[in-house]
Amino acid sequence: TFDTSKVTDMRVMFHGASAFNQPLTFNTSKVTDMSGMFHGARAFNQPLTFDTSKVTTMRSMFNDARAFNQPLTFDTSKVTTMFGMFVSATSFNQSINDWDTSMLITGTDMNGMFQGATAHQLAEQTHLIETGAEGKFDTDEFRKLPTTCLVKPDPDDAEEFISRSPVKLITQGDIISMESYTLGPARCLPCKHVVASI
Repeated sequence: TFDTSKVTDMRVMFHGASAFNQPLTFNTSKVTDMSGMFHGARAFNQPLTFDTSKVTTMRSMFNDARAFNQPLTFDTSKVTTMFGMFVSATSFNQSINDWDTSMLITGTDMNGMFQGATAHQLAEQTHLIETGAEGKFDTDEFRKLPTTCLVKPDPDDAEEFISRSPVKLITQGDIISMESYTLGPARCLPCKHVVASI
C-alpha cells in the first residue's frame, strides 16, 4: 500500500524477487525510469495498469520474468530505450503493435528486446509467415525456437508453399531464422525445414 505519487525512479525495484507475485496499484505518474524493474522476478504475473507517460527507459524491464504474460497498454511515447526489455521472458506472448516507438532513435535501442522470449518470437514468426507481412528479424533472435514449419505440410506435396512474404527464411541446423529481404517464396520441406528462393 505504498504511496508512490512522488516517486520518479523504480529501476530494479523487484530485481531478483523470484517469489514475488502480488497485485500492484502503484501511482507511477511521475516515474521516468523503470529499467530492470522486474528483472529476475520469475514468479511475477500480475496485470499492470501503470501510467508510463513520463517513462523514458524500459531497458531490461522484464528481463528473465519468466512467468509474466499480461497485456501491456503502456504509453511509450517518451521511451528512448527498450534494450533487452523481454530477454528470456519465456511466457510473454502479448501484442505491442500499438506502442509508440518514435523516440527510439536507433535500432540499437531495441537490441535483444525479445531475445530468448520464445513464446513471443514464435507468435511473431507465425504471423509473419501466415500473413506474408513484411518484417525483418536478426538471426540470433530465433536461435532457440523449436523446429517447426508453422503450418501443417501437405503430405502429397514435398514443396508446399507457405509464404510469399518479402522475407528470406533460412535454417541454421534445426532452427528457422529470418534475415534479409527477398521476393522468393518460402517452402516447407518434409524434414520440417523452411527454405526460400533468393
